[in-house]
Amino acid sequence: KRWREASDAIEAAIAPVVESQDLSGVGVIRAVVQALRSGDVLHLGSSYSARDVEMYAAQNETSAFTAGEVSVYMNRGVNGIDGVISTAIGEALATSRPTYLICGDLTLLHDLNGLVLGADEPCPDITLVVIDNDGGGIFSTLENAEAEGFERVIATPLGKDISAILRAIGVTTEVVTTSGELATHLSERPNGLKAIVARVGSREQEARLRAKLRQVSLS
Repeated sequence: KRWREASDAIEAAIAPVVESQDLSGVGVIRAVVQALRSGDVLHLGSSYSARDVEMYAAQNETSAFTAGEVSVYMNRGVNGIDGVISTAIGEALATSRPTYLICGDLTLLHDLNGLVLGADEPCPDITLVVIDNDGGGIFSTLENAEAEGFERVIATPLGKDISAILRAIGVTTEVVTTSGELATHLSERPNGLKAIVARVGSREQEARLRAKLRQVSLS
């Protein structure tokens, strides 16, 4: 009972902070989790995606996720992002259930060829939700974020148009920059192969948001 009360108190504290930013990585995570329905499959990319679901997904009593009615999967390879796309597609095909994948832009690019399906291959019902902050956002929360060479060696921004790359290989893609746009596209159930690219704030902004969320949670 005490844990549940603490959880409710933290949710009440962090919700206004998340909502104060129109579209953030944390906000994307919360929106996707809230959109899930009973029987859905959710695959989580590593780094921010997995951690944010664990820490910040709203524990709405009426949600399928909170009720344990969603199957959640993850990879954990050599560096955490090996074959994430391919695994999620395999889950969608094996279960024949609506599937969502949440991942960052680097995770997507790391296994991009998993989206290049053969002409005679079955097509999964999967929606990819890509959090695009141009690089490894989680590293901006580390103490070496100010070190010389951090951007090139650790954050590894690629400066690529993720939506253009996805469309070039035949993936139906929507770009969202606001929470309202995201909610509109999440209201459409997975039907075939589709991607939603969420262009969130800079990695530095995301790091500051998470620091603020920790602060209000502990106060």
